[in-house]
Amino acid sequence: MKTTRSLGVTCALMIVAGGLVGCNARDEAAISTNEGAVAGDQETSRGLAGSVTEDEVDLVAEEVQASSITGANELQVPPSWRFADIVEVRRASSWDARVSQLPKSEEAWLRELNDQYADALAFGSPEEQQRLISQGFPMPEEWIAAKSMSTMELEALANTGNSKAKMFYVDRVSDEIGSIRQSGQGLDTSSSEDMALLSRVAAANTMVLQLMKSTRSPFAAYLDGRINTAMTQYGPPESMASAILLAGDLGDVRASDLRARYFHAHPDMNAAEITQSYEGRKRLVLRQGQPPSP
Repeated sequence: MKTTRSLGVTCALMIVAGGLVGCNARDEAAISTNEGAVAGDQETSRGLAGSVTEDEVDLVAEEVQASSITGANELQVPPSWRFADIVEVRRASSWDARVSQLPKSEEAWLRELNDQYADALAFGSPEEQQRLISQGFPMPEEWIAAKSMSTMELEALANTGNSKAKMFYVDRVSDEIGSIRQSGQGLDTSSSEDMALLSRVAAANTMVLQLMKSTRSPFAAYLDGRINTAMTQYGPPESMASAILLAGDLGDVRASDLRARYFHAHPDMNAAEITQSYEGRKRLVLRQGQPPSP
């Protein structure tokens, strides 16, 4: 049994990442290890500066076309978003209908996972499912395939450049650190096990920021909210609230509705903290004049 878990995650990450971040006054666990980079960023965002461009809309349209129905019950996954050997997924009338077809254990796990993403994994029609596929949102088949892989296997695949593997790696690390931080514990820097976890958290934070910049996938924003929530003591809701706002800027047309429901479910959130996190992330990801993703 570990004797000490008192060090905040992001403060400990300074040791791992060479001063990547500073410490948050809230509990010495800042919402993101990348947030420190915002402090030195003097750019200002005006309106929806850097929001999705016409070129990016065209790119999404091409991806939607690539996600066309390949059979009566299948939807094709665009090559840029394929994971493992999965080239098509089951077409469904809704997320609920799809997960209800799975074994009870998998259904329960996926529903819990969707809750952790503020209902962002769910879709209400085949057309909405197709759009989410084109934007890089993992489908149930892909989540199940990733669950069967070890963290090391996901990391190795992510390091080959596979975007979905990067997403699943970030989610996996979020689970690892979240189980500790939810209980209010910190990390012991004298423990090799804890230091290895801190290294994975630092890698995952870098990975998710790269995903947001390079893919412009709205799901990458939700991933960012997920890992920041997991890293922060007791898992407060503000990071996911910020992520919903950013996902809207990245093209998730459901963001307004998701935001309304999430804010209704968490009426006591710190509005200033949400705004600060959102504006910081928007400056990092949606810079003025930044070219669209290839």
